[in-house]
Amino acid sequence: MFKNYLKISLRNLLRYKAFSFINISGLAIGLCCCIIIFLHVRSETGYDQYHKSSANFYRLTLDVERLSDKEIVAKSATSSILWPPAFKKDYPEIVDFCRIMEDNGRTIFRAGDNLFEEENVLFSDESVFRLFTWPLVAGNRMTALTKPFTMVISETMARKYFGDEEPLGQVLLSQDERTTESGEIQKIQYEFKITGVMKDIPFKSHVKPDFLISFITLNRFFDADVHAGVHPQNWYWRGTIVHNYLMLQDGFPPGELEAKFPAFLAKYIGDATITRGYQYHPYLQPISGIHLESSVDGTIEPSGDLDQLYLFSIIAFFILVIACINFMNLSTARSGTRSKEVGVRKVLGADRKRLVRQFMGESIILSFLALILALLLVEVLNPIFHTYIGREFYFDSNDSPLYILGIVSITLFVGFLAGSYPAFFLSGFRPACVLRGALASASKGAIFRKVLVVSQFAITVFFIIGTLTVYNQIRFMRRQDLGFKQSQVLVIPPETNRLALDQLGSFRNDFLTHSRIKGVTISSAIPGRVIRSDIWGEKGKSGEEGVSVNEFAVDYDFIKMYGLELITGRNFQQEMITDAVPAGLDTNGYEIAGIINEAAVKRFGWISAEDALGKQLIRDPAANDFRCRVVGVLKDFHFTSLHEAIEPAILFINPNYVANNRFLSLEIFPGDVSNTIEFVRNKFSAASPEAPFQFFFIDEDFGRLYEQDERMMEVYGYISVLTILVACLGLFGLASFSAEQRTKEVGIRKVLGASVTSLLSLLSKDFLKVVEVANIIAWPIAYYLMNKWLQGFAYRFELGPGTFLFSAFLALLIALLTVSYQAFKAALANPIAALRYE
Repeated sequence: MFKNYLKISLRNLLRYKAFSFINISGLAIGLCCCIIIFLHVRSETGYDQYHKSSANFYRLTLDVERLSDKEIVAKSATSSILWPPAFKKDYPEIVDFCRIMEDNGRTIFRAGDNLFEEENVLFSDESVFRLFTWPLVAGNRMTALTKPFTMVISETMARKYFGDEEPLGQVLLSQDERTTESGEIQKIQYEFKITGVMKDIPFKSHVKPDFLISFITLNRFFDADVHAGVHPQNWYWRGTIVHNYLMLQDGFPPGELEAKFPAFLAKYIGDATITRGYQYHPYLQPISGIHLESSVDGTIEPSGDLDQLYLFSIIAFFILVIACINFMNLSTARSGTRSKEVGVRKVLGADRKRLVRQFMGESIILSFLALILALLLVEVLNPIFHTYIGREFYFDSNDSPLYILGIVSITLFVGFLAGSYPAFFLSGFRPACVLRGALASASKGAIFRKVLVVSQFAITVFFIIGTLTVYNQIRFMRRQDLGFKQSQVLVIPPETNRLALDQLGSFRNDFLTHSRIKGVTISSAIPGRVIRSDIWGEKGKSGEEGVSVNEFAVDYDFIKMYGLELITGRNFQQEMITDAVPAGLDTNGYEIAGIINEAAVKRFGWISAEDALGKQLIRDPAANDFRCRVVGVLKDFHFTSLHEAIEPAILFINPNYVANNRFLSLEIFPGDVSNTIEFVRNKFSAASPEAPFQFFFIDEDFGRLYEQDERMMEVYGYISVLTILVACLGLFGLASFSAEQRTKEVGIRKVLGASVTSLLSLLSKDFLKVVEVANIIAWPIAYYLMNKWLQGFAYRFELGPGTFLFSAFLALLIALLTVSYQAFKAALANPIAALRYE
């Protein structure tokens, strides 16, 4: 029986080549999209499930509430370095804990003559190998990280640094700089002894260290026994600098422990955060859910996006639905050509079940032929897709059975879905009517085809509107006045500056003597890279009224060089010695000048910018770190992406505050840029040859905030093209059959004097009406969903009628071009040949 079905299917494929090409191509595109999304979803899910006790393994995550308006202003992946030992002591349901802290910036290691800059350098408790299932291939997992200045490295790093040599016992050297209490820069060299080599961390891990340094080493840097959970300064109980992980007793409900967190905070922190205007709300985040929680800040590795996975899955499903609609449309359109076959088979004794199996079998065979083509497309398009969305693709060979089962299931689903209606439609023909030439079901099939085409083009129009909306929003963001100078500003980041901090002052003078360098400024933050914020309060107000303010520790030239606009007050002045904190001075309670932005004026509740002048602001009112007298107000400028509203900001001059985070910005003249950069590079190379020279231009760096949006726009653009292509394939096939079915009618009309234009209109208008209806259906859905998407931007363009009218015009034009070939072909045909048809 199957052999007979296969033989008939192949005959039909060869007999109706255009029909076969359209169906196989459409299904192949739909299957290709589904397989790529299936692989992407599989690549992004299942993180951290390989750990032996992942069901009881949690990261401590914080919701940070601003008390002034009860808003959750941040979700933090980090918490206090001192909490875990206290948790373990107070709550027996906590079996074990582990702390992981990132090294600041990039670390430079030397082994012999080999010098490398590394990123994945972490400090961790010795318990890391008890909680995380990361086996050691050399060394003792129980003692590898128990002593200060010991280190475990990955297999890849062992080969990189030592080749075939034994890594255990080897030493890596690292140099750093530290600012002393007197403000001097002290160079320090550290020696780290390698006590273990671990297997390379599995790809599906939310943290992938190449170097693990013993946590007890941090006692040296923090001047206290932070390893045991002790520090004389209370800040360390509320400072969020470490990723904390807890292992609970098997089966213990995490909610019961979370209910005890308020009492824990009251015991160890008291009102230290409340008086500063914010409050922590800790919760336990299952380790297997960390990767796809994109709303949490401060993660070690970039997070995935669960909403994006849902969106891509929906898109792939709709593309597949469009391809299946093509199959149904063309199959029902061909019902007239196969009706006699069905009639004869029924007369010869074939029942409806056999006919259904035959047509379903043909559909499934077509699906598997499409699968072959789809797999070839996947090989080409899958790397391109992951490059555009900015995600690394991973395929686990252990997933091969699941992969095969998945694509076979998808293919069978497509075969059943695409062939379901044609099978039941064609098998329902009455043999007597068919053999008499009276096909009563034809009109029903025509109505159903129109419904399918409307659905198909409604989806296509929706994707066109979506792509146009994303494009317009990105163009809006790119053209928006950001409020600061963007062109010709070269920035040297802290990673390069760190080993030359003591020479930045002399560098500044040298740079200003260069004919191509117009200005130089040093700051702790720049637009697009705001390093820190803190709670600031107005003198005389309670801590609960404090405001979270973004901080820019700058010099006297920052405002001028970045082109910030003062709307009232004055700039910092060197002759005003009270404008800045002298280097090395204890700033507690010290008052300097501060310049704020308009957003800060509004957030503090002052009537106007002029009203803000002379106000005294206190950084961290409870600690009374230092004070700023407002001497000027800046026009708001964007220092984060347009996804976010402009938040309060303050600029002040405090060399002690800048510490190691110093951005060196240079305004350069156009022309001969490469030689200017080389001049700057030589200065840094001479001062710190071990530090790799890095730089960027401020406009390009700020633009990276929109890279993800632009990649998504390109992906949606390609998706729209695919939906249009698949829809056009189906429309072309339908136009072919429509023209064929009306051959005699066209011949008679031409004999009676009908013009080519009127015939073209006759053959096209039904399809264009269908596309018009599709627009009417797609518009309200697209308006609602795209407006919802635009809500994610604090600054956005208005979604007006132009986008919808253009999408309608584009859809109608595409439909007209698609059916015009067949319409012209029929309209220009010889009427004599048409009248002799059949």
